[in-house]
Amino acid sequence: MERVKEALPIGAPKRLALGVGVVGLVALFASGLLGTPGVVQSYLFAYTWWFALSVGAVGGLLLHHLLKSFWGRPIAPFMEASALTLPLLAALFVPVLFGLQELYPWARPEAVAEDPILQHKAVYLNPGFFALRFALYFALWIGLTTLLVRLGRAHEPSRVQRRTELSAAGMVLFVFTASFAAVDLLMSLEPHFFSASFGAIFVEGHVLTALAAAVAGAVLLAPKLPGLKSQLTPTNLQNLTNLLLVFLTVWAYLAFAQYLIIWGANLPAEAIYFVERSQGPWRGVSLALMGLQFALPFLLLLTNPPKRTPWVLGAIAAWLVLMRLVDVAWTVVPSLERVAALTWTDLLAFLGVGGLWSWWFLGRLEERIQAHALQEAPAERGPEG
Repeated sequence: MERVKEALPIGAPKRLALGVGVVGLVALFASGLLGTPGVVQSYLFAYTWWFALSVGAVGGLLLHHLLKSFWGRPIAPFMEASALTLPLLAALFVPVLFGLQELYPWARPEAVAEDPILQHKAVYLNPGFFALRFALYFALWIGLTTLLVRLGRAHEPSRVQRRTELSAAGMVLFVFTASFAAVDLLMSLEPHFFSASFGAIFVEGHVLTALAAAVAGAVLLAPKLPGLKSQLTPTNLQNLTNLLLVFLTVWAYLAFAQYLIIWGANLPAEAIYFVERSQGPWRGVSLALMGLQFALPFLLLLTNPPKRTPWVLGAIAAWLVLMRLVDVAWTVVPSLERVAALTWTDLLAFLGVGGLWSWWFLGRLEERIQAHALQEAPAERGPEG
């Protein structure tokens, strides 16, 4: 571990992240106690973003081990560290549970009493069952992550086979639970709205976010970690470029198909979702996302430079992460009952949740770099490094 600390001094960033997180959340909840409106809504927006990074990393790890890929080796420590933040996110989910009535119409008895649709959905959309589902989701994801991390560096045929079998079964469970989690957490903000592809879009989006963040992180730290730098080979760069391209394309296809079907059907309860996002400041954001989240990175990923030059691929991946954040805002904020598109409490929530997430992530990343021996040159690691 000392060699990791020498190669990658992250003690100061960890302390800074912890300080920012604590101060941010204390300031956020203090403002709520003083009567500032929208604190819980801001918290949900921020929570959703960091939730996407962690849950998406579970999907990325499952894919890596299921395919027994070489391309996943340079980004595996980053995805493992992201997925290992899930216990923290489970604890940080508690404020969402306390704010259910402010966030979700189906959690307000008076709203349910006056709305036949909410009454019809009350068997599924009720506070108790909502909390139980998320307890099961987190238990499954944390369990899968723990097993994958334990088996992640195994080379014995029997353990590799166990890891592959676990990844196959885990992928099915992951897609199912992550889809329902997206429906529960986000789509139910507007309980009259329904889209069969909503969950699939967010599974794709979450995994794309985690993969892009891991690629950007690997490229950023490669100069300081000889073992990591040696794994960013032209072949792996090309495969990582193609992987991002595939996930970006599938995400765009699903998102456009959802828009086409809902707009074509012209059902008021469903079309309102896109009407809300085509008015005011969100109209410009919608147009920008089409060009800057899909078209621009899609065209860049088709070219040769990202397949040959790590910093080019890292820059594109970092841009994708930024655009995914804008997309999360586009998805969450218009569904909230608020006047302003973004508020200062959003910044506090983002810094608070993000600070704690980064603190936990950096600690796990230090451990995973040590486990994968990425601080060492290939000759020092031996042939299996």
